[in-house]
Amino acid sequence: MQHRSAKTILFSSLFGLAVLIGAGVMFFKQPDMTGRKRIVCLGDSITWGSRLDYFRWTTHLQKKLDKQHPKQWHVINTGINGNTSEMILKRVNDVLALDPTLVILQMGFNDAHIPEAAKQSRVALDDFALHLAEIVSVFEDAGVGIAIVINHPVEHCNIKQGNGAEYDQNYAPYQATLRSFCEAKQIPIIDMPKLLKQQKVNMTSFLREDGLHLTHQGNRVYALLINTAMKEQGLLQTQP
Repeated sequence: MQHRSAKTILFSSLFGLAVLIGAGVMFFKQPDMTGRKRIVCLGDSITWGSRLDYFRWTTHLQKKLDKQHPKQWHVINTGINGNTSEMILKRVNDVLALDPTLVILQMGFNDAHIPEAAKQSRVALDDFALHLAEIVSVFEDAGVGIAIVINHPVEHCNIKQGNGAEYDQNYAPYQATLRSFCEAKQIPIIDMPKLLKQQKVNMTSFLREDGLHLTHQGNRVYALLINTAMKEQGLLQTQP
């Protein structure tokens, strides 16, 4: 009788493990979202969160809402990496087709970015303001509630900018536009800088090495802060 090689044994073990994992996935019952009110999270890579759904802040938010409001809310992630306000504006009808009760809008980071080979932001500040107004108008006209995220601080972001400035310097006017627009329109905000400070969040564990995107821990904290803001704003109680 021949002895099997170590590689053969290892392969057999891994294959058996894969089959068991696959079986576990097959028999894992997804929760029934029928009849639930929908929260659609619309934005860029910050909203997208992670390649794996398990690590996304929207998934963590769903778990929190399931405990607090059983079988009432369905959180849908429509974040897309690299999206600008212009790209998001083109997707609003797709979001409306999801029949949302509430939209959580997060954007601005990509608009402000000046690629290394460029001299101007991907989306000019005036255009960003117009896109923001149009997006909000579409949802308001459709009777859909909306809350806007005031993005987290990025003073340590190391993504190079074509104009030689720091990323947070290029982004600051866009953040100010978001805030002033919400104040003028009395739109509920999810004030990440304020919430992060209140919760005394360690930004080193919150953000990846680029100083912009969320770590896995950051996604968990983000969900906590979104949930806190929605409760403070009464968004879960006032929606029909």
